Parts: sequence; structure tokens; C-alpha cells
Amino acid sequence: LLAIEDELGPAALYGGREAFRSPPGLFRFAGAVAVATTVSAAVGTLTLRAAGLAGPGGLDRVWWTWWLGDTTGGWLVAPAIVLWAARPPRGRGWGGAVEAACVVLAMAAMVGLAFWQLSGAPVSFLAIPPLVWAALRLGPAHVVTLHLFGLAIMTLCTSLGRGPFAPLPPNEALLLLQGFGVIVGMTGLTLAVEVDRRRDAEEGLRRANAELEARVAERTEALGRTLEELAAAQTSQMREVMHRDFIASISHELRTPIAAILGFAETLRRGALEDARRRLPFVRTIERHAQRLANLVDRLLQLASADAGRLNAKPARVPLARFIDDCLRGLAPLARRKSLELSADIPSELEVFADPDQLTTIAQNLIENAIKYNRQGGAVRVSAEPAGARVRLRVLDTGVGIPAAELPMLFTRFHRGQAVRQVRGTGLGLSIVKALVEANGGRVGVESREGEGSTFSVTLPAQETVPVASTPQDLRTK
Repeated sequence: LLAIEDELGPAALYGGREAFRSPPGLFRFAGAVAVATTVSAAVGTLTLRAAGLAGPGGLDRVWWTWWLGDTTGGWLVAPAIVLWAARPPRGRGWGGAVEAACVVLAMAAMVGLAFWQLSGAPVSFLAIPPLVWAALRLGPAHVVTLHLFGLAIMTLCTSLGRGPFAPLPPNEALLLLQGFGVIVGMTGLTLAVEVDRRRDAEEGLRRANAELEARVAERTEALGRTLEELAAAQTSQMREVMHRDFIASISHELRTPIAAILGFAETLRRGALEDARRRLPFVRTIERHAQRLANLVDRLLQLASADAGRLNAKPARVPLARFIDDCLRGLAPLARRKSLELSADIPSELEVFADPDQLTTIAQNLIENAIKYNRQGGAVRVSAEPAGARVRLRVLDTGVGIPAAELPMLFTRFHRGQAVRQVRGTGLGLSIVKALVEANGGRVGVESREGEGSTFSVTLPAQETVPVASTPQDLRTK
């Protein structure tokens, strides 16, 4: 009891149960116990010698006996007290109680077989499987308790002259048994602590996953409420149809990245988090789909600003040749995947008077569409020319083209042609382009021939005095 009381000090020093939450904490606790027991055994042995209760010839055996007794109390009994007192294991119902009883019976059977039935045979390792079972299924507190139960049976059998250590003198047999018990007990406890730590990490991931799902549901519900309010404010049948189309399209576009994020998060939770080779690609995939969600939200915000008349263009003079070159460099990696040729033919002195940020969105949308809906090995050509007091910018591709019947709906929100449904998209890009071009006093149009490609043209002011265009778009078919 004194040994146990002495060794509760290191456990308190390392924060009670916190010392048993990870293998490093357990090892620090074990080291502190080893130092404390070494000192206490030395002091006790010298005290016995000074009192004349131990002769000079047997001090080493006295020290070993004392040290092993203290170590057994510190490494096995003290953890059991701390673990059960600090946080009793969570109840698992009748199933858990039955499993715990089976583990105890298995330990009693294995120890009885090794230390009684097969007395003298070196089979003490038979006591290890029940400990492994308890470590994997029940937790650290059950492991140390089960081991103390088994060690008590081993000590009784050894005292009665049975078991693998019985052929040795009684004192040496008990010392070896204590050493065996300490090694096996600490090994089982270390395994249980690591399993418990991983189980806590998995529970944390599950909670984070549940919180993410709750936040997504909350944001989706808020978005749904906003859309319902918008639909209530519109009276025309066209607005109601657009509202239904919006719900269907946005649900699809939200579901895909959310499902990917949740799927890879679950894979990480199930063990990939510990695999350094697989962990980074999974995190990058989650980041990519999260960026896709962010881009979708940005497009929705731009559309909302357009509906509310809050696009608020801040025009400035923009050198068009350098501006388009920067856009093409940014999209060059996307073009290389399809072996496309990107080229630009824009006079160096040509300028437009437009909001630079909104012009970036316009150009990137048109050029990115020309790349996405192009054929393998095709070409994308960007050109510009003066058109009176304006500048006409053209983006030509050699892709699938657009059927004549679909041209009137091309700049409608969520419209996607039948020929390009297999390519991922939201159907928002061209409607955003139209809104931004008109906010900058310009017009947008398209010429297309099915199977040969399309040419999108944007006309923007070349100087500040040009009035805002009144016509929304110019759609023509060759």
C-alpha cells in the first residue's frame, strides 16, 4: 500500500489520467516511477541495514525485492486506481458486460492452464492473448484490472509451487514473476492507450463531420429561404420556372463537391489520417472541392448583385493586349491538358474603358469556355479591333459549336446546351458575362456554326464619353 501511495505522486505530477492518454505520456510516467522506486528501494534497504534487520551479504536481494514490489505497485496498481477514479470507462450495456466477463474467464483459464495444468512448462505467454483482447476492445482501465487479476492467480500458483517459475527458489520465483508481470502489464497498457487515443481521434473526426454536415444543412436552408423570398417577389411565370431550375441546378452543383469532401473526410477518419502517403492527396482533393464551392458562391453573389443593381463598375483605362496576355498565361495549364493552341492578335496601343476586376471575370469566363468546350488539339484565338468609339473583343474556338435553336437562350441563367451536358458546369458563366458587360456600357454577342466552333464578341467603350448600351445582347447565326 505504501508503494502504491508513493507512486500515485508521478501520476499526479503528469496530470492524473492525462499521463495515460498517449504512449509518450505513459513512458514519461513509467520513467518517473522507475526513478522514484529506485530511490525508495535504496532508502529502504539502507534503513533495514542500519537497523540490523538485513545482513551485508543479502543487500542486493533485499534491494531487488523492494524495487520490484514498488515497481509493481507504481506501474500496475497506481494506473488502475487513476484510470478508474479519473474517468470510468463508458458503459457499453449488457453486451459490454458480457464481453468483459468473457475476457476475465479467458484470463483465468489461460493462467490456470499455464501456471497449474502445465506446471513447469515455459508457457507463461498464454496470459498475453486476453490482455490483447482487452486492449483492443475494452480500454486501459480494463487492461490493468484484468492483468492484476491474472497476476494475483499467478502469484498464488507460484507460492504453491506451481507454474513456469516454480523450479526456482521461492524468493527468486516470485521476483521473476513480478518482473514478468511488469513487462507484460506495461506492454498491454501501452497498446490499450494507443488504441484509446486512436478511438478518441476517430470520435473527434466524427464530431467534426457531423458539425460540417450541420453547417452545410444550415447554409442550404438559409439559401433555400432566400430563394423562396426571391420567388415570392416575382410574379411572372418565367421567374417561377427559373426558380425551379435554380434549385435543381444548385442542388446538383452543391451535392457533388460536398459528397466528395464528406467521402474523403470519412476515408481519413477510417485510417488514412495515419498514412502519410495517402493523407496529403486526400487533403488536396478536399481543398479543390472546397474551392469549387467557393467559386460557385462567388458566382451566386455576382448574380445577386446584378439583380439588385449593385454591380457598380469602376471603369479605368486598361491596356487590352497586356491584359489578355495575362489571362492566357493563367489559363495555359488548362489548355495544355487538351493540347490546345492559345493565341492573341491585339494591337499594343488598344485600350478599353472598363472595370479591371469585372473585365477579368468577363475574359476568363469566355476563354475558359472556349477551352472547356473545344476538341482535343484544337485552337483558341483572341483578337480585338477598334469599332468607332468602342473596342470589339473576339474569342474564337474550334469546338462543338452551338445549335441555332439554342442561341436565344444562351445568356439565360442555368441554360446548358445538350451537346455540352457531359462537361461539368453551372450554366451561370455567360449570364454573369452579360451582366458585367452591360454594367460597363457594352454589349455581348455570339456567332456559331454547329460542329465548327463559336465566336463570342464583346464590345466595350474605348473612352469615358461612350453612353451605356441599351440593347442587352446581339445574337446572330452564320
